[in-house]
Amino acid sequence: MKRLRPSTLWSAARARRRSLGRRIAIAAEAARRRLRERLEARFADWSPDGPTPGATSGGVPTRSAAAGPTRVGYYLWRFPLLSETFIRREMAALVEAGVPVAVVADERDDARTPDRATATMLPYAAYVLPVSYPALLAQAAGFLARRPLTFLRLALFVAVTRYDRDKSLAADARLFGKAVAVAARMRALGVGHVHSPWANANALVALVASRLMGVGFSVQARAHDLHRDDTAFALPTKFRHARFVVTNTRYNEAGVRALLPDGERAKVHRIHNGIDLADFVPLRVPNDDGVARILTVARLIEPKGLTLLLRACAALRDRGVAFRCDVIGGPEEPLYTAYRVQLGVLHRQLDLAPHVRFRGALPFAKVLDAYRTADLFVLPCVEAANGSKDITPNALIEAMAMGLPVISTRMTGIPEIVDDGCSGVLVAPGDVDALTDAMLALLDDPERRARLGVEARRAVEARFDIRTNVREYVRLFRDVC
Repeated sequence: MKRLRPSTLWSAARARRRSLGRRIAIAAEAARRRLRERLEARFADWSPDGPTPGATSGGVPTRSAAAGPTRVGYYLWRFPLLSETFIRREMAALVEAGVPVAVVADERDDARTPDRATATMLPYAAYVLPVSYPALLAQAAGFLARRPLTFLRLALFVAVTRYDRDKSLAADARLFGKAVAVAARMRALGVGHVHSPWANANALVALVASRLMGVGFSVQARAHDLHRDDTAFALPTKFRHARFVVTNTRYNEAGVRALLPDGERAKVHRIHNGIDLADFVPLRVPNDDGVARILTVARLIEPKGLTLLLRACAALRDRGVAFRCDVIGGPEEPLYTAYRVQLGVLHRQLDLAPHVRFRGALPFAKVLDAYRTADLFVLPCVEAANGSKDITPNALIEAMAMGLPVISTRMTGIPEIVDDGCSGVLVAPGDVDALTDAMLALLDDPERRARLGVEARRAVEARFDIRTNVREYVRLFRDVC
């Protein structure tokens, strides 16, 4: 009988242990998934206060007509954040329409481009960080004492819900602790309904905070929170527990509805982002030096397609076009640090310093001045490597409101903003030659630029007036508060 060598026996034993370890890991993950699904299913039918009183209309629970106004609490990561002007405009319009609003954010941020909406909302803002551990423990003890079963079930719900790529017990504790702090702050402010203007992990914080308080929750799904692969987690869970869900385009609407059961899809509402038209008066300032002014207003991030813009500008220069292109907007770090560096390298390689200027983030008044002096606005959006994409670029709407001819790309919700050939020009995303040709054609045809600018303003007046669009928000919030 052949005897096996000790090394062979040892290798076989290690292989058996690895195989057993894999089977245990697979079984544990399957058990965890079943537990999560069971708890999520139970949580879906659960309300901290029992069944919601009143009938429903269009998927939105109604309130008694005799009830007084209740404050709506917007929960944000940072406020006022440079890239979230459209959210501040929405909140300011709600306040103007008589809806009591409070803003609760983790931290304060300097928007660096103050406008009227920012000035309106800053007095309504409160912040939860920094918070001391003794204070947080006291807040948690208060919620635990008032609603012990709710508190424990919510903690377990966070533990079994995958809301982020890097989920861990420590991350669960941080998220739940943040929800406790947010709930305590909103409770002190008299908030009767919690709203998350994003469907990312912040929406789960807002959802848990609302359940700790025993009030309603709603959510908006707009852009990266739906499409970026590092943020689009637990979307069906967030949507299912919301009194209503808002999205901003037909492009998004079908996908959001598909994540809900048939009986709940009526609670999804499409409301376009809006701007205050009084801030955007199309007074053109003519240029008499023979140099065309091209403008882009965008954060320095991959979905804006700025590398394509640089290559198109290089092609215009090589064709002998006299122009200057200003890029207004700051970097977004650390997520797009490498992209910002890539832009700088490409700018130097193409020798574009005499033609293209990166002006950084500017005050709102200076951005308006740039719109007034520009001949053409260009925003060649693309899909980023991580799936992030611009759905309704707000700078595109602003430029159109200022009567500028615009060029963008035929993707996502952009065709819902720009009627190709009527209120602007759309090209295929990523096509530098088509972008260059479109820019050259408009720069050579001032009469067509003027016609497109007039139609662009009309399109914004018809679909993106914040005072018109906010009426649907007012109805939704008054129905659930």
